[in-house]
Amino acid sequence: MVEGQATVTLIDYELEPAGMSMAGSPQIVEAMRETMLAGTPDSVQYQKAPLFLKEALTFPYRYGLGFTAR
Repeated sequence: MVEGQATVTLIDYELEPAGMSMAGSPQIVEAMRETMLAGTPDSVQYQKAPLFLKEALTFPYRYGLGFTAR
């Protein structure tokens, strides 16, 4: 939950100059969650990691973000 709250704060901080917030843009939550699981294409180690390890690394952020958003 702590990581979810921190992620929400980060998203709101980044959207604030555009006059937006995460609460007003729920599609951003889903996009962020998908991006976190996919990782970055240039991260070879992450791309080669087993799924259970990817889930373990991103769980606090992805599910914490969804929990906090709800």
